[in-house]
Amino acid sequence: MWFGGETNRAKESPAPQSIVRRRGECATLEIKDDGVGLPAGFDSDLGSGMGLTLAKGLAGQILGSFTMRSAGSGTACALGFPVGAEVSR
Repeated sequence: MWFGGETNRAKESPAPQSIVRRRGECATLEIKDDGVGLPAGFDSDLGSGMGLTLAKGLAGQILGSFTMRSAGSGTACALGFPVGAEVSR
């Protein structure tokens, strides 16, 4: 999943960024670009494309979440997941 996001962002944006944050037992990995952005009205909760479905499914396997949003003049994709503690299903 990470490699796919990195590959896409490198093709679409000349100045992409990767940001990792940790708050307590939750980490967030965010990829931001300054490309063309998302279409008006795009809702990652309603998206059903194969890539978005795959990203959400893989995030769910680690009890995480995957979101996409417009970020100024580009797009931000975020993977949130638990860290530092054992997680039971």
